[in-house]
Amino acid sequence: AGIIVGILTQTGLGLKFAMIIITYSGGSLLLSLVFTMFIAIILGMGMPTTPAYAISASVLAPALIQLNVPPLAAHLFIFYFACLSALTPPVALASFAAAAIANAKTWEVGFQGMRFAIAGYIVPYMFVYGPALILKGEWHEIVIAVITGIMGTMALAASIQGWLLHKTRLVERVLLFIGALLLIKPGW
Repeated sequence: AGIIVGILTQTGLGLKFAMIIITYSGGSLLLSLVFTMFIAIILGMGMPTTPAYAISASVLAPALIQLNVPPLAAHLFIFYFACLSALTPPVALASFAAAAIANAKTWEVGFQGMRFAIAGYIVPYMFVYGPALILKGEWHEIVIAVITGIMGTMALAASIQGWLLHKTRLVERVLLFIGALLLIKPGW
């Protein structure tokens, strides 16, 4: 990890990532977050959590902070996706190790793991769009953000799994998915 961070800083590539994200997003926060997500997943592939986060944070955090994302939210966003790189194909070390243990097909286990972890791909966006989730703001904003965040995460999990106290129908799953997406930004 130290070698990679050194290469990124010595060559100036780390600063270029920040410029690339800001330039190609056109200043759009959502597009910047999507670019950051993909780069963090790619940089973290095949690495344990700590080096994946260290490399991703050294390269990607400055871009998000320049876009007025609170530093804690920026680092949590990067940390989540650096960790999810172990679950995301094509490398997906954690999924492929589980497939080897279970004598299952590796790609099927990888995509099933992504499906089960879908909330993990959404929660980081909640940190950025709702700083109350990282305990920034008034107490009532924090309480509402936590409640709506839990509701949104549960709705997303129920939608993906097809189960909420009982087997859900297609219409219920679609409504749960829409509700979950609407609750990404905390608040009523």
